[in-house]
Amino acid sequence: MNKKGIPFKLSAQFTIVSLIAVFIAACLFLIINSIGTHMLQIKMQNTDYIEQCISDKVEEFQSYITDNDIRSDDFESINAWVTGESNVTLVIYDNGKAIFDSTVSWRQNHGIEDGPPPNNYRKLYSVSFADKDVEVELFMLIEFKFRALITNIAIVISLLTFIMILTTFIRHKVKYITLLEKEVNILEGGDLNYRLTVKGNDEFTYLAKSIDNMRASIIERQKEEAQARDANHKLVTAMSHDLRTPLTILIGLLEIIDGKKYSNEQELETYITKSKNKAYQIKELSDQIFEYFFAFDMKESELNREYYGIDVINTMIEDYIFSLSEKGYIFKYNSCEGKGQVYIDVKVFGRVFSNIFSNILKYADKDKPIVIGSSIDSGFLKIEVSNTVLQKSHKEESTNIGIEVCKNILQQHNGEFYYTNDGKTFSVFIRLKLIN
Repeated sequence: MNKKGIPFKLSAQFTIVSLIAVFIAACLFLIINSIGTHMLQIKMQNTDYIEQCISDKVEEFQSYITDNDIRSDDFESINAWVTGESNVTLVIYDNGKAIFDSTVSWRQNHGIEDGPPPNNYRKLYSVSFADKDVEVELFMLIEFKFRALITNIAIVISLLTFIMILTTFIRHKVKYITLLEKEVNILEGGDLNYRLTVKGNDEFTYLAKSIDNMRASIIERQKEEAQARDANHKLVTAMSHDLRTPLTILIGLLEIIDGKKYSNEQELETYITKSKNKAYQIKELSDQIFEYFFAFDMKESELNREYYGIDVINTMIEDYIFSLSEKGYIFKYNSCEGKGQVYIDVKVFGRVFSNIFSNILKYADKDKPIVIGSSIDSGFLKIEVSNTVLQKSHKEESTNIGIEVCKNILQQHNGEFYYTNDGKTFSVFIRLKLIN
């Protein structure tokens, strides 16, 4: 049985169609032959028809004798005419005595029989030779003649039926190939939204599906590239703005210092400290840009992924909790102790938690607890991190680069990353498939 999704080979289809064509042609041959034989039997029961056929043939013989001025003893010429008439035997009588008998050779070819060849109708006809008038007894094997005709007609019709069935099958395939050629030309013209016609279940169908899947992949890739270009454009625009502000301030501070436009050493120290802070801010923004492009340039095939237990994820979270707790942050942590493994690149995946906790360090309110919980749901490890957003007016403005990096890393690991922010509470959600 042909399984769904596995193409039914053209060679097998051609073999089956050929066998069906042979069967139909054979049945048609038998039917035509049977009908023809039945009609012939009915015809052979008509003595008037047989007499007319023999009479016409005697007239042909008489015309042959007259045209060639043949004598009654010119047996060579008489035999030549009989030989040319494959379905005729002839006996010539002169005053009741047989002077020529072609049935002798007929019996030699068809077996010893008493009397002349079998026939339901016998009659003597007068024939005039150049030297005398004689009587002839002519037999026509009409049934043999028509049987051969019926057989030939049956063979021709059966053969034409066989050819027609195969030609129809081949024409159907050629028509589909021509259609695919036209549709591929449409795709080559740049209209990638045109869907190829997929029908049947053979190599051509598989080819059409492959081309159509390639078309869909190209569209998806173009869409992703467009989104990436848009994201990069937004990043460059945002980073240009974010870099320009501290860079302008830094240049202004350096000009003050270089021009010695300060009143005392204490004011100089203040300008130097502010310059260093702006330089660090610029460095941090540059590092974020580098991390963004690193994450988006990395392909899934380049990841060094291995199987790890859930405890590895717990350890990553606990290390960051310990580090931030030392700085005065409060945590409510509910770890997951379930069974299962994750298939990750630990080094790359660690950037996710690095960005999450870096975000907490910058924008979370120290006085409010940070809630972290992990659980297993329907074969997935789910992690949620929520913090209260710092409401001070001097807090740094986020560029969301870390969020985009986290999204891409989770996507490379066949997981999900999304967040919510209502201005008061910021929450991130991670969903990663577990391997049993």
